[in-house]
Amino acid sequence: MPRVNRTLAAENTSKAYELRDRASDRERFFITAYYDGRVTGNQEKAQQTCETWGRAYPRDMVPHAFLSGFIHIVTGKYAESVQQAQKAIQLAPDSTVGYLNLGESYLYLGGLEEAEAALRRASERKLEVPYFLLLRYDIAFLKADKAGMDREVASAQGNSGAEDWISDREAFVLANAGRLQEARVMARHAVV
Repeated sequence: MPRVNRTLAAENTSKAYELRDRASDRERFFITAYYDGRVTGNQEKAQQTCETWGRAYPRDMVPHAFLSGFIHIVTGKYAESVQQAQKAIQLAPDSTVGYLNLGESYLYLGGLEEAEAALRRASERKLEVPYFLLLRYDIAFLKADKAGMDREVASAQGNSGAEDWISDREAFVLANAGRLQEARVMARHAVV
């Protein structure tokens, strides 16, 4: 996210935090967890808020999605992230966030097959978001599957957000291969 947008997001989050007493109970949990995790950087406090939120609303998948993709992935607790993503999927099987968090968590754990299985489960439910392209691209890269990487690049064509994200990934792959000049050009393409 560009610096201006991060600053604006932090300002908006801080303002929401100041006004949180006017929000519903669930909204207060969301605002507090987001504020602690992103503005103050207090991941432990954000985790405690999400855990309390999950106990207060046991049928709500959002605190589990937050714990999975917002807290545990950030703090490197990937096994815990897997558990929370699975809980989010159990509570809301037609929401993409659980599958994405599950796939990413398995990817960080080195479980490429498990990450692919998470994406297959989402696909079986006819769920698709641009982030899935990135995850499939990353998996293909780690498997040295050039054809798989090319498929995801082709899938991203015409989708401006996904196209930019894939270009960014391609720049990293080029840099990883020592092709720095090409990586710079690709990175500029991703930004423009």
